[in-house]
Amino acid sequence: MLTLEQLKKTHTTYGGQARTWDYLSRSYAGGNQYREAGYLRKYLGEDSSPGNQYAQRLISTALDNHVQNVVNIYRSYIFKSEPMRKLGSAVDVYGVEEFLDDCDLDGSDLDDFMRLVNDTLAVYGSAWIAVDRPSYQASTLAEEQALEIRPYATLYTPLQVLDWTFERAVNGSNQLTMVKIREAAFEDYDIIRVWTIDTIQEYKVKKQKRPQFVSTGNGINNQPVQEEIFLDYENILDAKEFINPLGCVPVICAYNQRKALPGLGISDIIDVADQQRMIYNLASELEQNIRISSHPSLVKPGDVDAAAGAGAIINLPDDFNPDLKPYLLQPTAATVDSILNAIKYHVETIDRMSNLSSVRGTKSSISGVALEAEFLLLNTRLADKAANLEKLEYKIWNLFFMWQEEDMPEDFEVEYEDSFSIRDSQRDLTMLQSGLASVDNPMYQTEAKKLIVALTIEDDETVEEIQADIDAQAEAQAMAPEAPTLAGAQPTAEQYGPAGSPEACPIATQDIPTNLKNRQTAIDKAHYGPLNPAQPNRTFWLAKANMFGATVAEAKTSTCSNCAMFNQKQAILNCIDQGIGAGGSGTKDAWDSVNAGNLGYCEAWDFKCAGNRTCDAWVAGGPITD
Repeated sequence: MLTLEQLKKTHTTYGGQARTWDYLSRSYAGGNQYREAGYLRKYLGEDSSPGNQYAQRLISTALDNHVQNVVNIYRSYIFKSEPMRKLGSAVDVYGVEEFLDDCDLDGSDLDDFMRLVNDTLAVYGSAWIAVDRPSYQASTLAEEQALEIRPYATLYTPLQVLDWTFERAVNGSNQLTMVKIREAAFEDYDIIRVWTIDTIQEYKVKKQKRPQFVSTGNGINNQPVQEEIFLDYENILDAKEFINPLGCVPVICAYNQRKALPGLGISDIIDVADQQRMIYNLASELEQNIRISSHPSLVKPGDVDAAAGAGAIINLPDDFNPDLKPYLLQPTAATVDSILNAIKYHVETIDRMSNLSSVRGTKSSISGVALEAEFLLLNTRLADKAANLEKLEYKIWNLFFMWQEEDMPEDFEVEYEDSFSIRDSQRDLTMLQSGLASVDNPMYQTEAKKLIVALTIEDDETVEEIQADIDAQAEAQAMAPEAPTLAGAQPTAEQYGPAGSPEACPIATQDIPTNLKNRQTAIDKAHYGPLNPAQPNRTFWLAKANMFGATVAEAKTSTCSNCAMFNQKQAILNCIDQGIGAGGSGTKDAWDSVNAGNLGYCEAWDFKCAGNRTCDAWVAGGPITD
C-alpha cells in the first residue's frame, strides 16, 4: 500500500503538461469554461478601471469555436460508415453482445464509446482506457449472468491519470507496470485507483480545506492563469487492496496519430487552439472598435452637466483652463476592415493546417489541383486516425477476453473505414455529364453512367442494382444486330437519302412528339436554352458562365451554331425541311423556318435545335457541314 506522500507524487511530465491539457480542454468546450480561463488579453490599466471593464469585455466577447468544429468534422467522416465487427465464434462468449450494446455500464454502445475516444485523442493527443471487471467473484456462470457481472471499459483523460510507469519487457516493448488514476472527484475527497501488475489499490483521500486553484501570473499572453493543485491531500480516509488476476495492467495508453513520449501524444488541435485564441482577441477588438466608433467619448469640465449616450464621459480637473469647451473624441472606423481581414487570415490558417479549406467552405475559390491535393492530405489523415482506432479496439477486445479467460477467436474481426474518398461531387458530376456528351464510346458511356449513379445515390444496394442494370443494358446492346444510328456519327447525304425519302431521316426530324420529348430531355439534363434568345437572359448565361468557368460574354459565344454536335449537312437540312413541310406548311415556308431559326440537328440529344441557343454539352469545333 502507498503512503500519503506516495499518493501525492505525480509523473515528472504531468505538472508541465497539465496546463496545456487544461487549455486544450477549455478550447474544445468553449462557453464559460473558455471565458473563465482569462484568455482575453487585458488592456493597460484595465485591472484598476472602474466598473470592472475586463469582466464586461469577457461577457460581451463571443467565441467562434473552430477547435470543436475541426474535431467534429474529423469524427463525422471517420464514423460516416459504422465500424464492421465480425464476431464469429465470439458470440458464444458471455458478455460480448452486452459489451457491444453497453460497453461502459453507462448506456454507451461501443460505437459511441469509440467516438468519444476519437474526440479525446484529437483534443489531448492521448487517452487512457481501462477494461475492468467487478471484483465480486460469482461461483457459477449462471450467477454471474444473473448479476450481470462482465468486463466494462472506462475512458480517462490525461488530466485524470496522475502517474504511470513503463518498463521494457523481455521482447523489448514498453509495458505499462503501474498507473495511478483519479477515479472520481468530490467536494471533500477524491477516489484514487492504482493499478500494478500484481495488485489493484483503491484509496479515499481527504482534500485540504483550501482553494482548488491558485494564480501563477505567468500564463499565456502574460495573463494570470489558473494552475490546479490536484494532489493537496490531508490524509487517507480509506484504503483497499485486491489481487490483480490478469498479471498485467488492464489499462491502455492510446495515442493520437503520433507519440511524443510514453504516456504523451500530440494533439490535433494545439495549433488550431492558438489561432482560435487570436480570433477571440480580435473579436473583442472588433466589438470595442465598433462600439467606440458609434458612441464617441465626451471630454468636458467636471462641473458641466452633459451626457454622451452610450459613449464614455471624461471629466477634466477643476484647475484646467476655463476657456476650454466640451468636445468629442471619436476614433476612426478604418480599423474595422483591417480587423476583419486579420480574422479571415487566421480562419484560413486554421483551414490550411487542418486540411479542411474545401470541406468547411470558407474559401471563395481554390484551384482544381489544390483541391485534389487537399482532399488527398485529408484522406490520408483520416485513414491514419481510423487505422489507429481499429488497432485500439483490438487491444480493448483483447483485455475483454482476458477477463473472461478466453482467447480472442481467430475469426473475430474489427474493420474501420480505410479510405475516405472526399471529392467535390458537383464538380465530378459536371465533368461526367460533359464526358457523356463528348465521348461517343459505348464502354466509356457505360462506366460514366455507373459513376454518376454512385455520386447521386447514397444507398449502396440501390447503387449496385442500378449499376448491374446498366451493365446488362450495355451487354444486350453490344449483342444486338448492328443498326444504323446518327448519335455521334458524321452523316453523309447517302445515309439519309434524297428529300423524297423521309423514312431514311432521323425520327425526331419527322415526328414532332419525338422531337419534343428529346428536346425536353436536353432541357432537363443539359439545360438547353435560353427560351427566347432575343432577350438578355442574364440568369441563364450567368449559370452557363459558372458551369464553363468563363465570363458571361465568353459563354454567349458558345452556342449550338458552333458546336461540334450541331449537324447542318444538306441531307439533315432536307430532313428538317421535309418534317416541317409534312406538318402543313409549304416547301418555301419550311425552308424559311429552317433558315430563320438557323436550325440543325443535335447529335448529342437527337432533336432539332436552334443555332443561337446552347446547352451544357457544348463542344468546340462545329458545326458539322458538307
